[in-house]
Amino acid sequence: MKPPVTYTCLCCGHTQAFATSTAAYEAGWDIAPFFTLQPLCSLCPAAPLAMKGIEAGRMRHAPVHSRWGWEGRPREFDVHQEILLDINEHILAEGKPS
Repeated sequence: MKPPVTYTCLCCGHTQAFATSTAAYEAGWDIAPFFTLQPLCSLCPAAPLAMKGIEAGRMRHAPVHSRWGWEGRPREFDVHQEILLDINEHILAEGKPS
């Protein structure tokens, strides 16, 4: 029997084992060979990391990771939370002098 594969999300650090890489992909993880920027769990969006780089993408998502520390990891991706992060980022960028 083939041993399980384990992935650790580059954004939040969550680690999870799967029977196969296909099982991880079907569970919503961005992993090779399906994605080039990987591994990312099903709760961390790839676009900010791809557009801004790993560190800036992590910083953008840090408030969410912090909340998970005291509320626990959610079961599903929160689209509304991601939109709020984008709006806050845009507002902060508008307030910076050029």
